[in-house]
Amino acid sequence: MASAKQGNFFERHVEKVVLGVFILVLLYAVAHWAGSSPRTLKTPGGQEVAPEQVDAELLREAQNAKQWKDHQEVPRLVPPDPAEFDALMNQPFGSQVTVTDLGSPVAVIEQKDEAVLPDLRAELASLAQVIPAPDTPRFSAERVLPMVEAPEDVALVTVESVYPWGELFKNWSSLLAQVGLPATPIVADVQVQREELLPDGSWGNTTIVQTVRVLTDTQNKSVIVRRDSYVPPVPPFTGENSDAVRQAMTQLSQTVYQQFLLQPEYFYVWWGPKSEWVPWQIYLPKTPVSEAAEAPAEMRTIPGTEVRPVAPTPAPAPVAPVRRRVPAPAQDLPPDMGMPPPGYEPPYGPPYGTPRPTTPRPVTPTPALAPRTIAAIEPPTPPAVPDLLKQIENGQVLVWAHDTSIDPRKTYRYRLRVAFLNPLLGLPLKAKTDADARTATVLSPFGPWSKAVSIPKATQMFLTGANPMEGSVKVTIFARSFGQGVQANFTVRRGEPVGGVRKVKVINPVSGEEQEVQVDFSTGAVATDFDFNKPVLKGNFSTTTVEMVYLDEQGRLQSRNSAADESSDTYKKLRDETQRAVTRGLTER
Repeated sequence: MASAKQGNFFERHVEKVVLGVFILVLLYAVAHWAGSSPRTLKTPGGQEVAPEQVDAELLREAQNAKQWKDHQEVPRLVPPDPAEFDALMNQPFGSQVTVTDLGSPVAVIEQKDEAVLPDLRAELASLAQVIPAPDTPRFSAERVLPMVEAPEDVALVTVESVYPWGELFKNWSSLLAQVGLPATPIVADVQVQREELLPDGSWGNTTIVQTVRVLTDTQNKSVIVRRDSYVPPVPPFTGENSDAVRQAMTQLSQTVYQQFLLQPEYFYVWWGPKSEWVPWQIYLPKTPVSEAAEAPAEMRTIPGTEVRPVAPTPAPAPVAPVRRRVPAPAQDLPPDMGMPPPGYEPPYGPPYGTPRPTTPRPVTPTPALAPRTIAAIEPPTPPAVPDLLKQIENGQVLVWAHDTSIDPRKTYRYRLRVAFLNPLLGLPLKAKTDADARTATVLSPFGPWSKAVSIPKATQMFLTGANPMEGSVKVTIFARSFGQGVQANFTVRRGEPVGGVRKVKVINPVSGEEQEVQVDFSTGAVATDFDFNKPVLKGNFSTTTVEMVYLDEQGRLQSRNSAADESSDTYKKLRDETQRAVTRGLTER
């Protein structure tokens, strides 16, 4: 009989079968891995190298990455001061702002065009609707002599406005935060619009002004520079050049270009009373921004808020001296004082009596007076202009422009608007439409019109004398040449034009030498009649003066009299200025 301990064949050899199958699978796996294993490996840099060279290639790529990083400009991301941030939250915005970067031009704007849900994408029209307008422009209108190789008198109008940068930042922040973009306004240009006062009293001939911007070259020479020749261009977005567009926007956001667009320079100008070149900023209008910057440090606030200067302590009123009555000293009178005897003829005439001999008082000789000297008029102090980044932090930015293309005989008014780069430019996955990602700029509304602007007349005349016997009057006319005040006297009769061309000597500001030039003193006026005994009231007394009736350059009948002209502050100021010029060699021919 068979033993009970012996099983069937499968039971006796199952372990061997399992072991054999495992060995076969293992041999197959080893053979397959050995046959399919690659002979080279691909590194992150895109190179295929042998396995033993992988470590060296990775080290080289790491060194290249470190070298590239060392050459990259680190963005200036400075957190705001907590105190300034709290003040900013209260003024001038009045509501909480979640983004603390105030849109400084140096902020990095290179953004990845990551996809955003269509319903959350930003719309350019919405961004344009919340752009505020500049405030009412302030201006200065002067005749200046710029510091150029061949100087000539120029009619210069400088228009200045305050732009509510903080309001724009707040409005854009709420719209761009949902697509992950910072509210970083970048100025593309400043447009100045001008209108002319027409003869019928209406405004017309509206035009966009070609403003003047000046830069100093490498040879320290100031030259006029056009916008397109200096500002880096931003290429149009084609759908495939997003990186190039955003890099160009970053370059334009640099402070040097933003200041060139917002606050352009002009030439130095000649200050005649002191015969020196001075900065053109003496004619820059004052604004709340400059007034706040000039306030004491403990009183400085964000522009637009009220600044109350500390009232000076009033000085005590001077006390008038008390006049006391002093009795006359007693005198010993001579016995012969009194009425003379009858028949006496006084040698000295009345009053009768013998004069008492007196000792003559010593006479102090009057000192000779030195020639009258007139102190030179100092140029005005330019208003304070904070740094551009400081203006942006405070939420109000100065915007100004220079216009030299006007007719000095006409009257104008101005208004401004600012063109900004489209923050959605080159980012089609964040923009609502494809057109929103391709539009280069977005414009602010025009601000209000300025008041009427007119250049001071080239000549100013004053009636300063008369010759009734000859039926003529003397007219003193003031003009400017090479930035210096000059004057000439003209004898005018009925029916004759007032003024003309005269030769005068002036100082050439470039050469510093005196030279004789022809100056046009024409006023455009024609004398029509004179009154040599015109009654006028001077204080509480009535007196007479000479009056001239004339037609002005517009054909209107006007009159002036010598009493009013010679006592006017304008006449005295111009006369003193030309008297200062006399000390520099200025004479009338």
